[in-house]
Amino acid sequence: MQFITLFVSICFIAISSADDIYQKRTAAVDYCKKKLSISDADADIINVKQEPSNEDQSCLLECVYEKLGLIKDNKLSPEGAAILSKERFGDNSEAVKTSDAVFKKCDNEHVPSSEKCHLGKHIRKCFISYDNKDNSFFKKN
Repeated sequence: MQFITLFVSICFIAISSADDIYQKRTAAVDYCKKKLSISDADADIINVKQEPSNEDQSCLLECVYEKLGLIKDNKLSPEGAAILSKERFGDNSEAVKTSDAVFKKCDNEHVPSSEKCHLGKHIRKCFISYDNKDNSFFKKN
C-alpha cells in the first residue's frame, strides 16, 4: 500500500511540475506578446517545432526564454536552464540529465551575433536539433 501511495505521489508531482512550467511559459508568452506587440500568427511559433521565420518570432522567443531564466545578460544561462529543467522534470534524473546536456550543447554552439534577437532564434534552432521529443520541454503532458 505504501508503494502505491508513493507512486501516486510521484506521478502527481510530475504532473504538477509540467503544469507549473506550462503556466510559466503561458504567462511569459502573454507578457512578451503584449510587450512586443506580436501578432497571433507570429506568436504561434511557441506551439510548433520550427525555427522562427521573422524577427518578431525570434524576439518573442528571446523574450520568453529570458522570462523563464534561460537567458541572462544576453547569453544562455546554464544556472537558469538547470533550475527550469529541475522544475520541469522533477525527480526524473534521466530527463534532467538529457535536458541539461541539450542546454550545454546549445551554450557551447552559440556564436555571438549583431542580429536582433539572435538568441531566440539560436536557442529554438538548437532545441529542434537536439530535443527529438517534439519540443517536449515546454509541452504540457
